[in-house]
Amino acid sequence: YGATPNDSSDDTQAIRKALEACAAAGGGTVFIPAGTYLVSRQKSESPILELPSNTILCGEGPASVLKFDPRVNQSNFWRMLGAAGKDCRNVTVRDLHLDGSNTHPKYVKGGTPEHNHGIFLYQEGGVIENVTLQDLLVENFSGDCIGLGHGCRNVTIRGVSLRNFVRQGIQLGGGSNTPGIALKHYLQVTDADFE
Repeated sequence: YGATPNDSSDDTQAIRKALEACAAAGGGTVFIPAGTYLVSRQKSESPILELPSNTILCGEGPASVLKFDPRVNQSNFWRMLGAAGKDCRNVTVRDLHLDGSNTHPKYVKGGTPEHNHGIFLYQEGGVIENVTLQDLLVENFSGDCIGLGHGCRNVTIRGVSLRNFVRQGIQLGGGSNTPGIALKHYLQVTDADFE
């Protein structure tokens, strides 16, 4: 689909086209080879790369890097991977390195882009279920490395390392009708490493 690693070109559209092709086929696997691929917000999408149902997004471990363009430090609401706006089921994200390119040394209310997340799963009025996040390195995000909110159920996080984040490693969000604490009944975390 035209993604080229280890250069200054933006790979967002190429990766998005691969995910869209996977969705059109009813599911499948999108493989990210070793190398660093730049991802950036194109318009106002949230998330930038939408995960379709019945999909595996995987790489070759820490050598397969999805990295935010450094412009991420100048604005807010960059959410790299996720599901929002429609139901999403049976998704695995594994063997990848997600890099948020954050340069903000600490959280400053109103100054630090606090909604620049690595993985953002949120579906008000719908469901995001049967999601596995496995063997990931997620680091350098000014927002949450992983944010789980409305509609999430049956989420497994296994073998995930979270480093150098300004806000939260794993954020469990809810709302007036679905308190964040309720999500603990649907989340299994094993072998997580927080720095």
